[in-house]
Amino acid sequence: MSYLRMVFIRFVTIVFHSLKSGTERRMILEKLTGWFKSIPLLGALAILVVVNLGLLVLDPIKKIDVDSLPTIRTWSYWAAQDYRNLPKAPDVVFVGSSVMMHPTWWQEAAYRGKDVDLVADHVSHYSEDMLRKHAGVSNLRCFNFGLPGAVPSDGYMITKALFKEDRKPKVVVIGMVPRDLVDNDFGHAASSRHYHYLSRFVDTSGLEPLAVPNVWERPQYWVNDFIYFKGKGQPIQQVMRHGVEQLCKPVLANLPGSPLDHVTDEDRKFAMHRAELEKGVWVAHPTTPYFYAAIADADCMKRYATPNNELFENQKAWLELNLKALKEENIKVLLVNMPVTSMALRCMRDGVYDRHVDTLKTLASKYDCNYLDAQATGKFGPRDFTDWAHMDASGGETLHAMIAEFIASKEPLVSRLSDTSSVAAKKSNQL
Repeated sequence: MSYLRMVFIRFVTIVFHSLKSGTERRMILEKLTGWFKSIPLLGALAILVVVNLGLLVLDPIKKIDVDSLPTIRTWSYWAAQDYRNLPKAPDVVFVGSSVMMHPTWWQEAAYRGKDVDLVADHVSHYSEDMLRKHAGVSNLRCFNFGLPGAVPSDGYMITKALFKEDRKPKVVVIGMVPRDLVDNDFGHAASSRHYHYLSRFVDTSGLEPLAVPNVWERPQYWVNDFIYFKGKGQPIQQVMRHGVEQLCKPVLANLPGSPLDHVTDEDRKFAMHRAELEKGVWVAHPTTPYFYAAIADADCMKRYATPNNELFENQKAWLELNLKALKEENIKVLLVNMPVTSMALRCMRDGVYDRHVDTLKTLASKYDCNYLDAQATGKFGPRDFTDWAHMDASGGETLHAMIAEFIASKEPLVSRLSDTSSVAAKKSNQL
């Protein structure tokens, strides 16, 4: 600090002698008094900067196993944990927003004839049996990775975070509707809870222009990147909280239960939008009576009223990144244009739907993907939907049977899935 003080005093002396007015000199002296009193604070700030740089270089949190770090239990957290805990990588993974998530789970509950926990149970036995029936492929595992509000940037993060080495699926089915590309209620990629959670497993270097396209929004992310205590604040707090919980565990175990620990109907009502959730917060029942939530139509009008064309170009770029990454991993892709309601079509501006379909077709051709236009089949009616966007069990039944039939008609897809079955059969015979 002595060198800094010397430079600072020399600079001020030069400025001070350049002033001729006594009033100006008195003002400078008053400011100098305040500045010199703050020198200890400057020293503390200098120490903080040095410590921060050291932490950025060493990054002690990075040395901790990412999976062992406590985290907010979001929808993507539960799906990722379930995926990682499978005995082996699933053969088919369904990716998309709640438009893919809902019908897969509701049909699964109806098919099993029992309750299915939407938070923690991602296996689709119905899809497995449909593939066995139509494609003649057995010993498969199908996984539902649909997430509420997910967009193509979230799909890319799923691919980069989980689909690698011995955890790669054979086929990924990506279901999309126009909302995934033009939703004016969506911010940017980095604002997504799914992106935020999955980024802990992904090197996001170079993704900032796409993740935060508006330059004026980037400073808050620069703060996270360059101020260690800010960017790593949540992991640090979680590690400390976890330590305190372990220390106080004997005491906490003897405390009476709280009403807040119980899942209520109100919890279930807002489960799709909650930042954190637990098992049992939303359960699909096999005999849920049909109900159309017309009240949600206002949400449809809101999302499609003014299509976000900037978001369209941005998420189109993310979709391309994902298709390219999947191709590089030698994972077969089936891109599905998901069914939409007449209500959704009425809310869209002219050209939005056609642009959506043309985009999917073009990208499917460019990246050697299979393409299925489920909407064009005309097999989905009003009774297959519970609101303007989401299908129920009957819609899921038609959708997954259709996907299985389509896969059965494509020899490269059947061959890829059959490779898994034949290897499993050989191992079984050898045993």
